[in-house]
Amino acid sequence: MSRIDPAAGRAPAWEGAAVPEGEYASIARALTSADSPVGIDAKHTHVLILHALDRIERRLAELERRLGDPPAGGGARR
Repeated sequence: MSRIDPAAGRAPAWEGAAVPEGEYASIARALTSADSPVGIDAKHTHVLILHALDRIERRLAELERRLGDPPAGGGARR
C-alpha cells in the first residue's frame, strides 16, 4: 500500500510504486551482486547515491543563484 504525501499529493519517491517498473528493474540489476551476502554491491550503490545527490545539490545551487535566494540554513555553496 502506497502512502500519499499530503504536501506533494503523491507517494514518496522512495516507494517502488513511484518508480516505473522497467526503470526499477534496471536499477536493481545494476546494484545486484552475487558476491554480497545482502545481494547488492554496497560500495557501488553508495557511489551512485552520492553522485546523484551531488548532481541535485549542483542543480539546486544553480537555481538558487539564478533566483538570488540564499541557501537555507546558511549552508556553504560550492
